Formats: sequence, structure tokens, C-alpha cells
Amino acid sequence: MRQAKNLLQIAGLQIEHLRYVEDIATNYILQEFVGTELVTETSEIMLEQGKGVILEVGVNAEENHTVVPLLAGKSLVDARNALWEAGLNCGELDYDGSITPTNKNLSRVFKQSMLQGMSTQLGTFVSLHLTVDDEKISNGIKENEEYMKSRLEEENTENVSVENAG
Repeated sequence: MRQAKNLLQIAGLQIEHLRYVEDIATNYILQEFVGTELVTETSEIMLEQGKGVILEVGVNAEENHTVVPLLAGKSLVDARNALWEAGLNCGELDYDGSITPTNKNLSRVFKQSMLQGMSTQLGTFVSLHLTVDDEKISNGIKENEEYMKSRLEEENTENVSVENAG
């Protein structure tokens, strides 16, 4: 999968989204599509640079889960890459009122629809909210950190309860 992503980037293309289908070979690229058209070795499809390709990826039903990475503070390009590396898709994008055509490329994620550390199925779409407001970005990072801290505290409490019961 990483190799496919790298080859697409070298060609000036990107992943539009990942579509997982049951197969014994988890994270193996089974097919590629441009829109609804299957890409084969003999295909002669022309795409503009920056356009996306749909990758159909195999997944063993027993391995169909992943953990959402921290996206707050990342640029859109870095957030998309982190999602794809985790086997997730970039969902809807929401730019706040601080974004203008001249600063859009400077925007960073301040909120994500699924917090860091959440477990989900491969191929899930994670929506992103972007801003250039440093305070919003800082608050978004803190929200994720607090969620992770509360999860660790819950896990520690559960582990202590199990040890005391045993």
C-alpha cells in the first residue's frame, strides 16, 4: 500500500480514497479505479496532476480494524497521509472563517470527527476541520490529549479492578 501511494505521488497523483474488500491479503492493492473505470496495464487514462485514484485494498475480516491517528496540528497533506497510512480515508473538509484563498495552504487541522486513539474499521472516513487560528489548533491538540489521558485512566482502572478481583 505504501508503495502504491508513493508511486501515485511520483506520478503527480494522489489517493482519492481506499475501498476495502474482503480478501486474504490485508493491505494488498487488488485493483485501481479512476471514477468507475477499472485501471489495467493497457488502460490509457489521462488525469490532471493532483487528481485521485481509488484503491481497492484487500482485508482479512479478522484484521479489519485500525486506530485513528492524531491529526490536530497537521497540514491537510500530512493529515491525509497519516489517514492513508492508518488505512483510513479523508472525509469532508470544513474550513473555518479564518481561511482565505491566500492562506488556505497554511491551514492546519484543529478538529477531527474521530479522536486520536479511537478504534474503527479500515476504510472509515474521518472528517477534518481546518483553520489558521493557532489557538483553535492548540485547543484541538489539547482535546485529543485529554481524550487519550482519560482512556489511559479508564484502562488503568479496569486493570486494577481485574487484579483485585483475581
